[in-house]
Amino acid sequence: MQKDIAMALELPLRTYQRYERGEGDPNATVIVRMARYFGVSSDYLLGLRDEP
Repeated sequence: MQKDIAMALELPLRTYQRYERGEGDPNATVIVRMARYFGVSSDYLLGLRDEP
C-alpha cells in the first residue's frame, strides 16, 4: 500500500514512509498531491479543518 501511494505521489518510498512516521514535513506541492490522492482538502491535512 505505501509503495502504491508513494508512486501516485511521485515520491520515493522512503520519503513517504518518513512522512508517515512524522520524521519530515512534505512541501506544498506534495501536500496538494496528497490532498488530491486522498480526496480531502489541504487544510484538513494540515489540521486547519476538522472535516475533509
